[in-house]
Amino acid sequence: MPTRTCGRGTRVAILAGLLWAATLAFPTAGQDAHTALPSSYRIEQLTTGPRHHFYGYQGHAGNTPFNASGTHVVLLETDFQDRQARKTDVAEIVLVDLATNNKTTLAQTWAWNFQQGTMMYWNPLAPDEEIIFNDRDAITDKVKTVLFNVKTKRRVKEWFFPSTPFGNSGVAQKGGKFLGINYGRLGRLRTITGYPGAYDWTFGVKCPANDGIWLVNAATGTEKLLFSFEQLRDLFVAQTPDIAKYDLFINHTLWNRDDTRFLAAVRWFDSEHRLKGVWFTCKPDGTDVLPFKTDVGHPDWVGGTNLMTGLGVVYETRTTTLAETVDKAFFRQDGDLSISRGLNWLVSNEYKRNPDKKTQDVRVFIYSRAAKAGIRFPWYSRGVHFWNNKEDYRDENRIDVSPCWNRDATKIYFFALAEDGTRQAFVVHLDWESLTK
Repeated sequence: MPTRTCGRGTRVAILAGLLWAATLAFPTAGQDAHTALPSSYRIEQLTTGPRHHFYGYQGHAGNTPFNASGTHVVLLETDFQDRQARKTDVAEIVLVDLATNNKTTLAQTWAWNFQQGTMMYWNPLAPDEEIIFNDRDAITDKVKTVLFNVKTKRRVKEWFFPSTPFGNSGVAQKGGKFLGINYGRLGRLRTITGYPGAYDWTFGVKCPANDGIWLVNAATGTEKLLFSFEQLRDLFVAQTPDIAKYDLFINHTLWNRDDTRFLAAVRWFDSEHRLKGVWFTCKPDGTDVLPFKTDVGHPDWVGGTNLMTGLGVVYETRTTTLAETVDKAFFRQDGDLSISRGLNWLVSNEYKRNPDKKTQDVRVFIYSRAAKAGIRFPWYSRGVHFWNNKEDYRDENRIDVSPCWNRDATKIYFFALAEDGTRQAFVVHLDWESLTK
């Protein structure tokens, strides 16, 4: 497999341009094996063409394609990448052995997109054996959520609600429950994050009373509508009067790290097709709703109460006020932030447009809160991406790179275009070995 390596011999020259001072130091905790910068790194292309491989953006907070033991990653595999998925398109779910790069096909799904994949999670209650993903009935087009055993290659359980067939939009960090949204509605209103052609029981209703954000007890299979779109409209209409004029939708939901709150955004497109919305957090029972006064982008949770944006800006969610800012010089773009489970390591990405104005390059970077410094990795091609106010959100091929950590912050997953033009998974191997010799 193709690799890119930065070893001890080149480290000094590279780090001279890549180390940055921070404005704030943070404590570290939990499962991070190291806090100092690695002595070297190696970037491995994990998968190859002619088929395409990716995971999807789920909001992070510990979500990752790596299993608990760090031996495998789970990905989606498709035979195209140049258009939006249609209702007749299937994606393969594959398991890749990190030691051998051998790939095993596990299952298929008809509920997926390039931006968020199939909202796939390793089951927190069995993180080496079971995955959770969305699927769609081929006859009724109704969405359901699947619990699947990767060792037996069998479906263990399905959560299916025939009259309101929503899918998983975020599994709780400790397991046992998940939030859900209507991906048929989302496929109709914002196709890059929904499932086009999926059944939508709310067609023609701007703010339905029988749809919104759902909570599912995974053990009993019972569901509860935490917020209807009608309730969300009424909650935020004073803050944003336009919310009552348009069709509302939810992109995804994101639990904090101790399952005491979750983040969501109720969104809509205005008459000029500009994406609008209200971000808010609340308790799992739907109480203590706290809206933000600003768009927080693609943030990640720092512990149980604070959110950090891709710009290194930390908000205290109980007051929705600015709490801290991390290294303004280092965090130059609002990327797709992922924070390690031990809370020391940050990984994100930044983009640059190419002269043709239709394609972009992407590079991933890491930052240690303890070391107050980071490393930027080489540029890769992101592919075709139209970047202006209208085309950005209508772009069928938009796929956020969304890098994320393995469980002990020694490896990073991201995806980009390989040299043959196919979209593939890459793994950054971080090495501290020489630091301990």
